[in-house]
Amino acid sequence: MLVRRLSSGFFTGTAAAFFVGTFAVGAPTIGLKATDDPEFCVSCHTMKHLLAETVQSRHYTNAVGVRVGCPDCHVPYDTASYLRVKLLAAKDVFFELVRPAKTPEEYERIRPRLVKTVRADFLRNDSAACKKCHGFDHFDVTIRAHQRAIEDKTTCVACHYNLVHGEMPWPEMEQTLEHEVQAEATGDG
Repeated sequence: MLVRRLSSGFFTGTAAAFFVGTFAVGAPTIGLKATDDPEFCVSCHTMKHLLAETVQSRHYTNAVGVRVGCPDCHVPYDTASYLRVKLLAAKDVFFELVRPAKTPEEYERIRPRLVKTVRADFLRNDSAACKKCHGFDHFDVTIRAHQRAIEDKTTCVACHYNLVHGEMPWPEMEQTLEHEVQAEATGDG
């Protein structure tokens, strides 16, 4: 009888631990995945200002019918980077709650800081989001800039940094690129 009670209790405890563990691991994952939806992204006041720019970009409206959403560029696939991005996004959620940019003008004041952070991520990960869809092996190498980028291992965002969310200057990169073009034109590069 004691054995039967022990085995019954052990089974019940193991089953309960399994379900609690599954929920503890699965619920946050499901919750995090819900934040990947573009509808979630634009539900914040701050991001609504970006939607019009995104819809007009070639990455959203194009002849081939490909529609790139927020997570395609801003959410990495590998688990470690995914969790890192989600952890850092908690800061954005905090500021959205305590100090949201309610108007386009308020957003434009904080935009340079946000853009700088995203561009730094793209430089750090060698434009991994771009390379999910675009590959150097498929580039038109008759375009000299692409050939040079392949040879110099230049990352995508070094040249293509105003593709989706409108114009935002990047003086440091623009000066570097201008210097490289001038050096090539004079034969110094």
